[in-house]
Amino acid sequence: MDLNLIVSRVLLCAVCLFSTVRTYQVHRAAAAGFLIHGVGSAYLLCVSSLTAEDGFRNLSTWSAIVTSVPLLAFAFFWLSGDQSTANMLLSAGILGAAALDSLNQEGRFMVSICIMAAASLSILVLSIFTGNWHGVLGSIALGTVALFKAERITIFHKEVASNYGLTAAFLAFDLALRSQQWDYV
Repeated sequence: MDLNLIVSRVLLCAVCLFSTVRTYQVHRAAAAGFLIHGVGSAYLLCVSSLTAEDGFRNLSTWSAIVTSVPLLAFAFFWLSGDQSTANMLLSAGILGAAALDSLNQEGRFMVSICIMAAASLSILVLSIFTGNWHGVLGSIALGTVALFKAERITIFHKEVASNYGLTAAFLAFDLALRSQQWDYV
């Protein structure tokens, strides 16, 4: 396994678990989203024989991909008082996770990209309206990761770049949720 890939997964796991601890008192759904993604990246780190494509076949990594980001979006909208949008985004993640058996490899890939893009765009719009600039930066980073995963660029290792982008996005979301909590509570 490549050293850059190991470092990117360790950093992503550490940031997710650190953000879990920091956001636990802010909103439990956000902490759960960080925890799910942290455990999923730790699982991929421990099982070095999996490649990026094989990770979609495993239920734990699939759940980490399609439920962690909607849980974060759920927390953003719940804290802002929009419970219907929060529930809609969370329902999309749960339906995506439930569709594991009925989708092929390409379908799983597209569902994960669509769920990440929808959550990212919704957090972006909410963050712009509330003036939460950490949320804007996190949404842009997450949207870039979703776009980057959808493209077939081979200049550098796609999973390493995605892990670093997710690390930056999750760290920004952690700061955004903590600042949004002080604005609305």
